[in-house]
Amino acid sequence: MSKSVFLSLHPFFEEGPINGRKKANAFFMSALLDLDPFDSYHFFVDNPSGLEQLWKKYSHLHALRRDALRAFTRRDLLSSLASIQYTVCHLSDPIDDYVNVAVARNRFSSSLFPLTAPNHTLSYCRYGTSFQNYIWDGWGPCDLLGCNSRAALSVVRQYFSLLNDRGYNLPKLEVLHMGSVLPVQDGMVERRRAIRSKLKINEDAILLFFLGRLSSVDKMDPLPLLLALCRAQEMSPNLEMTLVVSGASSDDEDPLFSVLPLLAKRLNLDVRLIPNPDESDKDALFCASDIFVSPSDNIQETFGLTLVEAFAYSLPVIASDWDGYKDIVEHNVTGILVPTITPFDTPVLDTQSMFMFDNHYHFLRGQMTCIDIPAFSNAIALLASDPLLRQRMGKAGRERVVKYFSWQAAVERWCSMWSKLINTQIAASTQSRMRFAQHPLFLPFGRIFSQFSTGHLSDDDYLSLSSLGEMLLRGTFPWQSFDIFRFGFSEENLRPLLVYARNGVSFAALRKKCSLDSELFERYVLWCLKHDLLERSSQ
Repeated sequence: MSKSVFLSLHPFFEEGPINGRKKANAFFMSALLDLDPFDSYHFFVDNPSGLEQLWKKYSHLHALRRDALRAFTRRDLLSSLASIQYTVCHLSDPIDDYVNVAVARNRFSSSLFPLTAPNHTLSYCRYGTSFQNYIWDGWGPCDLLGCNSRAALSVVRQYFSLLNDRGYNLPKLEVLHMGSVLPVQDGMVERRRAIRSKLKINEDAILLFFLGRLSSVDKMDPLPLLLALCRAQEMSPNLEMTLVVSGASSDDEDPLFSVLPLLAKRLNLDVRLIPNPDESDKDALFCASDIFVSPSDNIQETFGLTLVEAFAYSLPVIASDWDGYKDIVEHNVTGILVPTITPFDTPVLDTQSMFMFDNHYHFLRGQMTCIDIPAFSNAIALLASDPLLRQRMGKAGRERVVKYFSWQAAVERWCSMWSKLINTQIAASTQSRMRFAQHPLFLPFGRIFSQFSTGHLSDDDYLSLSSLGEMLLRGTFPWQSFDIFRFGFSEENLRPLLVYARNGVSFAALRKKCSLDSELFERYVLWCLKHDLLERSSQ
């Protein structure tokens, strides 16, 4: 039985500023490598040694403990596709490299293995042209995009519908949710008391917690949250309520940091702003909280990992009825969804978006997303005044996470889907269509730039070994001088070519003698001519 080999062009583990995409990718890969469903894992990345260093941080994972991971440069991809029968290729997003891999697989791999990826943000303006790359005949029944919510699936369908009016086959679409790490439950009461003491928040106060990127233009407008809290406080004057707003921030000059405290003071609200919490801080804030709130209004959201994290801590959630939140929150069971209203069509803003930064465009669109403030305040007042309802919803949320939204469950869903795709029978006519599909956006650069040169090699060109080539074969001139490996060449292929040319041979005859793909063969010959190992002459 052949070994199963996982392939990716994305590292999944990344350094740099932490955001939701990086966290989701790292958690997904950690769960996959711990479950360890494949015999080996091949990653073709820009910096293999850097990725290998990152793997040391995850050495406890099962696949890493048995040394099943390999990192290669992207230059190695085509030769590996030709020599290794990969089981599945999974990328960390459907924008970067997805189409490129499909083109390479169809041409160089002996098997049309499944090609899959999950979505993250779908709202960047450049994604319109990125999805246009999908419009060609090279897709098969084993290619799939996993959409992390029903809302995301709807968006991708709209992309495909708007861009594809010619009846091409396209990848399958399936809802495959992301997940959350389940926190350590031992000591949560102690952690709750400690952080409340540190923040000087009374034990009987109702603590509402928002966690997300702190940016007035790039994530969520927090002002409706304060306005709803003000109404709720007026409805329940005997309840002490505190709001903690926390999350990653890279801009201390953002107006949010001046406007939010000012508005909170004018509304007589207790609001704490805690930027850039580390994992320990986040854990403590979740433990200290009574209600998690997230009135998202930004189209960057397609899922909502923080809601799943809140459920993992047995917190009830009040969230906008928005995007992937609809999949996560069971209304009136695990939390409350607050109605939202948006315009159906925005041709002027859509045109403006082509001339502005994505975050500015997202902000303007977010300002056209109305969250029902009275309904929001009613939800806060209801949960704040009913501890048994909070407990019941939090318990139901925790059970929902364990069943559907743990990273182990998420990876198992992907493995089940991969198994179905791997066992999909591809008809001969479909394989032929995929193999011979010419992607319209992959330019034939060889032909485009062919007129730059004086001419090209022909079958009748006569090639013979140069004096330098003779020295190389005799060992009087070192192979290392040419650094052939940097060019993707090997001595194993180069030496026979030079031997066959010792007594002179035509280009056509030499090609027959060498067991190389015709394009690779020509690349070797031209490199040898370029470096004076061969010379062209009259017979």
